Amino acid sequence: AAADAAAAEARQGECALSPLESAVAVAWGEALAVDPSLLRRASSFLLLGGDSIKALRAARALSLRLLHHHSHAQSHAGRWGETAAAADQADYGTIQGPFAPVE
Repeated sequence: AAADAAAAEARQGECALSPLESAVAVAWGEALAVDPSLLRRASSFLLLGGDSIKALRAARALSLRLLHHHSHAQSHAGRWGETAAAADQADYGTIQGPFAPVE
C-alpha cells in the first residue's frame, strides 16, 4: 500500500530533487521500506505509513548521513572528522521499552 501511494505521488511531481532532498528521500525510503526514487517534495511521511518510531529512525539516519557528508566536505581534518568517525562506528543499540516498535 505504501509503495502504491509513493508511485501515485511520483507521477504528480516530476521535478528533480536537490541533494539535500535526495538525502531525505533515502532516509525516508529506508524507514518506510519505499523506493526513494518514488518520493517527491509533496510526499507525505504519514500517508506512506510513517509513524513516530519510523520518524526517529529516519531522523537518526539522516543526521548521521549529513554529519558524515559535512565532515568530508571540510578541507581540514579536525573535530568534525573525529565526530563523524565516532558516529559511524558507534553502537546506538535498539529502541526498547514502551517506545520499541511493534513488529
